[in-house]
Amino acid sequence: MTEAGIDFGTTNSSLAQFDGRQVRYFRLDPSNKDPRLLPSLIYITRDHQATIGFDAARQYIAENVGRPVRYEKRLVGMVELDLSDVLFQQEVYAYEDVEAPGRFLQSVKTVLRDEAYQGTFIFKRHYTPSDLIALILQQAKAQAEAELEAPLDAVVLGRPVIFSHDPAVDAAAEAQLVQAARQAGFKEVSFEKEPVAAAYAYHVQTEQRQTALVFDFGGGTLDFTVVRLGGTQPPEVIATEGVLLGGDDIDRRIVRTMEKYFGAGTTFRPGLGRQELPFPEYITRHIQDWQTLLELATVENAEVIETALRTGNNPLKIRALRSLVNNNLGFPLRNEAERLKIELSDQLYGVFRFNAEDIRISEAYTRMRLENQIRQTLVSINDGLDELLRKAGLKNHQLDVVLRTGGSASIPLYIGLLEERFGREKVVAQDAFTSITAGLAIAAHERYAA
Repeated sequence: MTEAGIDFGTTNSSLAQFDGRQVRYFRLDPSNKDPRLLPSLIYITRDHQATIGFDAARQYIAENVGRPVRYEKRLVGMVELDLSDVLFQQEVYAYEDVEAPGRFLQSVKTVLRDEAYQGTFIFKRHYTPSDLIALILQQAKAQAEAELEAPLDAVVLGRPVIFSHDPAVDAAAEAQLVQAARQAGFKEVSFEKEPVAAAYAYHVQTEQRQTALVFDFGGGTLDFTVVRLGGTQPPEVIATEGVLLGGDDIDRRIVRTMEKYFGAGTTFRPGLGRQELPFPEYITRHIQDWQTLLELATVENAEVIETALRTGNNPLKIRALRSLVNNNLGFPLRNEAERLKIELSDQLYGVFRFNAEDIRISEAYTRMRLENQIRQTLVSINDGLDELLRKAGLKNHQLDVVLRTGGSASIPLYIGLLEERFGREKVVAQDAFTSITAGLAIAAHERYAA
């Protein structure tokens, strides 16, 4: 049986094997700057052809940025309502962008937190969460098998410490991942918590037994684990804890500060002779999430935007909003926020730049400004660490090492929190994008290798 470990991530996914001596990573996306990383992106065309990874983003941008958006109300199905022993059937309608050549999906992993999310209709075909995740796992599996020239039968998948504080939702999320892995072609499927996997990677290179805290801050989740590792004994997990916070949340906070360029804080007159009112906040809030931004192209929302363009006190900003929506620029806007976040992890100063039709943004952004935006997250992080150590029965000084991994673990504010709390000499950086994958590969070798 041939085994592998897969880190299915909110932002990127990766796959590796361990042969007992070293970890081998596979080239999952030759188009990506780091081919070991497969961006967890999906683009599905009207004939249901799926493109995954960097090419998905490239195809989406090529086919959608700058094209016209036209929403129409379409019948998507029927639902039955059982009310007082009387059965009603009701038609269900949704707005559809009838000009769209394809549908682009990002951060699919985060839907596993949502107990109400049962899937989505894409060009009249229903896709469950497991259907979507399977597309990413299938791509990773196929690329690795081509390099191996052999099939992969078994997989250890990473999972966050918690998808949800509701045990039923958490179990349902894991079940979706099992189904996705089986749809992708794996015969044997098991799991390891992502911070525990990161501990495995450190364990195999540590001769003396240590008590470690793993701080794993990815795109969708923030997880902690206390584990005893190193030496000849296997790692021993003492306690785990999670905080519902991810790097994507930080990107949204940056984008939120750009709402002022798209009508936030302006006023307009919604009708002839009507008094001047603030431009609706529910419209500008859509800017934070590019995946819902196109809802502003519906007839009702488009009318509000056009009215504000005619009667508002700042038509330039409303014109920028219209361009953002009509030209499908939400994804590039979000990418600029992520780029700035990464830049401010290394530099004290950066610039948010975004130029398109009717949009001109060049705004200085300091690290201090970003830190002030996210400082309140330190409370929930410290609370989570307190709960973790309470479960473990340990004090701060009893930890030997603190391992930080995941892209957002490189943000200086969070590095400072760890160094202040546990001591600078104890905080060790692991590879932000592959340490978990390495640990999953080691776990897979232990469980499935003959």
